[in-house]
Amino acid sequence: MNLTDDQLERRRFRPRRPALLAGIGACVGCVFAAAVPSNTIMWLTCLSGIGVLLIAAWQSRRGAALPSAVLTLIGLALCFAGYGALRAQPAPMDLASLYPDGALLARVEGVIIEGGDYIQRDPAAFEYPESPDREGDFPIAPDPRRSVTWLMRVESLPDAGMPATGLLKLYAPPEANLELHSRVTVLGRLRRPRRAGNPGEINSRARYELRGITHTLEVRASTLQQAPHPLDPRRIAPWVHMQFHERIGSRMSRDRAAILGATLLGERGNLTPDQRAKFVRSGTVHLLVVSGLHVGLLAGAIVLLLRIFGVDPRHAWAVAGVAALGYLFITGLQPSVLRATSMVVIYAIGRVLMRRPDPLNVLGASALVSLAISPVDVFELGFQLSYLAVLGILVIAPCLRLRPAPGLGERPRGGRLAQYAFGSLRISAAVGLATWPLLAMTVHVVSPAMFVTNLVAAPLLTLMLALALLAPVAFIPGVAPVIALPLSLLAGLLDWIAGTFAALPFGHLFTPAPPLWWLVGYYVALLAVPLLPMLRLPRVSGAFLWLLWLCVLPTSSLVSTEGPGPVRVTALDVGQGQCVVIEVPAGPCLVLDCGSTNLGGAGERVLAPYLWSRGRRQIDALFISHADADHVNGLPQVLERFKVGRVYVPETMADDAAGAALLQWLRARCDVAVLKRGQNLQLAEGLELRCLWPDREFAQALFSERLYRNEAGLVLELRAGGRSVLMPSDVEAPGLAGVMPHLGRADVLFAPHQGSRVTGLESLLQHLRPEHIIVSARDSFPSDESMRAFDASGAKVWRTWADGAVTITIGRDGSLDGHGFLADE
Repeated sequence: MNLTDDQLERRRFRPRRPALLAGIGACVGCVFAAAVPSNTIMWLTCLSGIGVLLIAAWQSRRGAALPSAVLTLIGLALCFAGYGALRAQPAPMDLASLYPDGALLARVEGVIIEGGDYIQRDPAAFEYPESPDREGDFPIAPDPRRSVTWLMRVESLPDAGMPATGLLKLYAPPEANLELHSRVTVLGRLRRPRRAGNPGEINSRARYELRGITHTLEVRASTLQQAPHPLDPRRIAPWVHMQFHERIGSRMSRDRAAILGATLLGERGNLTPDQRAKFVRSGTVHLLVVSGLHVGLLAGAIVLLLRIFGVDPRHAWAVAGVAALGYLFITGLQPSVLRATSMVVIYAIGRVLMRRPDPLNVLGASALVSLAISPVDVFELGFQLSYLAVLGILVIAPCLRLRPAPGLGERPRGGRLAQYAFGSLRISAAVGLATWPLLAMTVHVVSPAMFVTNLVAAPLLTLMLALALLAPVAFIPGVAPVIALPLSLLAGLLDWIAGTFAALPFGHLFTPAPPLWWLVGYYVALLAVPLLPMLRLPRVSGAFLWLLWLCVLPTSSLVSTEGPGPVRVTALDVGQGQCVVIEVPAGPCLVLDCGSTNLGGAGERVLAPYLWSRGRRQIDALFISHADADHVNGLPQVLERFKVGRVYVPETMADDAAGAALLQWLRARCDVAVLKRGQNLQLAEGLELRCLWPDREFAQALFSERLYRNEAGLVLELRAGGRSVLMPSDVEAPGLAGVMPHLGRADVLFAPHQGSRVTGLESLLQHLRPEHIIVSARDSFPSDESMRAFDASGAKVWRTWADGAVTITIGRDGSLDGHGFLADE
């Protein structure tokens, strides 16, 4: 067939990767979907997008390739912006509209769609724990009462006799009568998910709402209405999980079985905090998340195995595509597996049709399919990391080749083993370069060790997946132990590698989040590495631009520590607990306590991001009031992330077993000093801290063992600018009786024992006459009697559960100002 010159010109400039262009347009549109304000605008946006796409098609037929590509991108972005906004609209009778602020007690009926270990989570596996967990050798144990999390699709409100819609996260005791895919009625307190109450904190409420979860409920009672049908196809995946653990996982230690369940089946509920930490810090956490790597290795192993037995490539890829779909359902339709499966299936279809699919086109088509199913996935860290990692492999890895690739028929230099090693190193480096800034921004961890650990760990994962293909024959007597033994050894070796590299000096670094403008510039500079040579610029020009942009970050000031006045006292919102930060601009930073009984990871989730947002890299002095968990269980995370100059503890700390164990743990890591009553610390010019309590002899003679730890805790008074801030921690009336003779007026008072009922509180308030009272607790803890007394005192009462982090600023002239973080919302 002879083509005219015009036809040749059109073919030459026709876009080569339309699916990639479509995927980019879909991503851009979904990002801007939140900016589409109303129903009418949504439909107008979609119609505008369709109109632009029609113009793009007309331009393409005229041979205007570049205008056509730009218009296609804009049209798809408009279509997905309208579509994403439409999908984000709440359904009629949604829980968010019926209970915008929650309810003290509600009865809800619905179907359990996730639960136990079989839970869909953000594929990055960086979720903060719902409640504090034991960490390593830290001696203060968390609350022994544990709950099992479930996800319910709401159907009705029985007491109101009305239908309802939405997703509800349940926290139920282990003995609750709940079962996956059963219809149940639950009774409990209905709450909104936790919002970000502190600067730098991840907004959990927003992350929940992206998945449609608008409320949580603490189950007090539950009733099974209808059990799932035995032939319900939704029960297949949980049944497979159960059989795998019964026949294979039960034949190894719990830790190894947990790693096996995470790496092969996507279960992360059984992983301990220490295991998660090891894999995060060694840069191998992606192995605990069933994602593109797992699906790709599985498909590759099947194709290789079938090719060895002489199966035609088309048939081999057809089997691999079907196996990938089966793996998707076994792992519970997790978003990360769905994205990877769509890539493999699209690629397999291309091979079956005897076409060689373009990898970037496959990537774009996968993004298009994923966002068509769930537009909000574009905001998930797992979505972003998955596509950045694949782009790194496809686009950045070839640029890291020091020598030209061997031509057809040429032997690779150094042999095939060397070629494989250098190729793996390039891929590992490319993935690291593409993902580390996003990880630094979201989870504050950078893992230089990942460039080595991935080279060692990836082959182990390949072997584990290959052996897991034999799991269906574990029903044959005597076969299960043969399969379980090597899988157990591989899981143990993987755990050892993660732990060893996580413990290496500088193997991982905790880092503040880079600013958004720098992050955007970084990816623009990184893309310049492969793109500038295509514009006939020198190959090193892109690398030079990328290096130049890297130098911008350390030479720029990420945040400013300057603030009004010489002293800032900030009570962070840690739920039921206490964490206070005292700062002097361009001066010392002090912290009093860091703990919470209802918020997991208070040190890494709240205190560390706050200090980084203030430009702080170290803590000059850390004060610990006493050894209760709600004051100290965030310390392991704090000491990992910050250098601490000195730790101050009360002289009564070692008088009970928990305090003595904590003191021993601290002395192994820090410089510890004992703070005695009457001791004054001059922290900076015009800033003095006085220890008013405890008196050890007084406390030992007066308090019973039950009251001793609280009543013998630290009571500190901060003096600055002629003002006084009183911080009594959990000391109540008996302990404060020994403090009162030494006190004048306290301009700022932290509520004793976080607002619990205190005898003689009214007389205490009359004596102190505070201008500001700060209650640091969760909303259900303070007593009504105490809150009425605070409100009647005439002081400004700050509630961290409502106001977020509360900052009191004391000026050099004695001016006093208060501000709540959530007042900015």
